[in-house]
Amino acid sequence: GRTMSCRTISLPREGTEEKMKQDTYYAYLDGLRDSGLINMFGAAKYLEREFPELGHREAVSVLHGWMESHTQGGVC
Repeated sequence: GRTMSCRTISLPREGTEEKMKQDTYYAYLDGLRDSGLINMFGAAKYLEREFPELGHREAVSVLHGWMESHTQGGVC
């Protein structure tokens, strides 16, 4: 049978501003998680402080997207 590898598939980047912003937000959340200093369920307020362009709803939306991206990854 075929085995799945844990490689990240690189999609062609259009260089869209939204994708670049999302990558920045997700990298920040990765760092926050890796620090172990906070419960990630409360990370939206940290996003709002770090990125003033995000309102509360947008910060919560980014956090939810980040969490979803990690739960879909499986064991990799």
